[in-house]
Amino acid sequence: MTVGSTATLSQILVMLQTLVLARWIGPELNAYVLAAFNVAGLGFILINWGFDNWLLQRTALDQESSHKNLAMVLSVKLLFGTVLGIILLILLPIVRPEIYIPIILALALLDVLTDSLCASSYTYLYASDQYKRASITLSISRILRLLSTIALIFLNVHALPLFLGLRLLINLGTLAYLWLIIKPKIKLVKFHHIQSLIKQTWSFGLAEILNFAYDRIDLTLLAFLSLINVEISYYGTANNILYAGLSILIPLQYVLVPYIIHQNKSTENGNALPSKNTLYVQPLLLLLGMGLLGSLFLYFFAEPAINLVMGKAYAPAGPLLRLASPIVLLRAGTVALSSFLIARQRQELKLLPLGIVTLLKIILISVLYKTYGLEGMILIFIFCELVLLILYAIQLLRTRGQKTHETHQSDEAPSA
Repeated sequence: MTVGSTATLSQILVMLQTLVLARWIGPELNAYVLAAFNVAGLGFILINWGFDNWLLQRTALDQESSHKNLAMVLSVKLLFGTVLGIILLILLPIVRPEIYIPIILALALLDVLTDSLCASSYTYLYASDQYKRASITLSISRILRLLSTIALIFLNVHALPLFLGLRLLINLGTLAYLWLIIKPKIKLVKFHHIQSLIKQTWSFGLAEILNFAYDRIDLTLLAFLSLINVEISYYGTANNILYAGLSILIPLQYVLVPYIIHQNKSTENGNALPSKNTLYVQPLLLLLGMGLLGSLFLYFFAEPAINLVMGKAYAPAGPLLRLASPIVLLRAGTVALSSFLIARQRQELKLLPLGIVTLLKIILISVLYKTYGLEGMILIFIFCELVLLILYAIQLLRTRGQKTHETHQSDEAPSA
């Protein structure tokens, strides 16, 4: 309950901050913020490379090497995140100068980098059973970000760099605190370290890239297909609120994956294996129940909430969010099935389904956007999410009756 309630609180705070800032600056300026953060996040899938899911699995399997694994992940992210940030900051304002403003893009890139480093630190704390510490730190960080936004509004500040800069400062402070607790040994990364880490994490990395591309490619395509900036703002606002809701489900994976792994390990030590109902059916029903509640909430309250919090300027985002409500229920199912595959160490089985739905989404949006507009994009998202759920279920059924899959890649941690 601690992880679930903290996830809910933190995402509500993130959502409120997003809505409050968007209403204050208006749809036109908000389009620049959305475009910058979306492309930064899309670029950073190469840096994140599924390291956090790998770290979650490996920490549950091997506590002794977990600190060394965390240090290596952080070192790699820091090095390549910095390099990628510089490249994007140089190229994007040249490609689309009317969309990507250098100062906003720079702050977004730094923000996403620090968020990525914080995410790995939180994953380590969750996987090592330090739920309370991780939950409190995450909650305080989100509260400070919201309060800082409100404070600048009360001071009648309209400069976007000040809002984004203060948010970045809070993220840096949070990261410093996490590293003070964990004390990771950040080192210069050598080629053989990277080689070893990628060998162990390739399936997680490809899944992360495909998953993020699947989630965010629609907004990126819209930035290139649409000739109207406010369309990006409307769709992006609805998307951000939707993903804030979907993100509530993700931390439950931090509990579910280690739990199943620990139960399987205890069986290897001679203890009785819990029933499939306890290991799989109950968590699946729990997540589907949360997804159903989330879908109903969006369906009934999305439009009035946007009108109340954001005003008439963002009214077109309300119907889009309401239309997208079934995605929460479907995503709850995919998160559960994804967790089961990771816990069974068969994460490579996620790759084909993710590849299929990502390609399907790109093709359908490219072909149908001009005819069906933003509503058509939402319906495409719902259809693709249903396809992904079915494909994950098929892949999980393939593992039925098999012992937990072990690979040589997980036998040895990369030395730092």
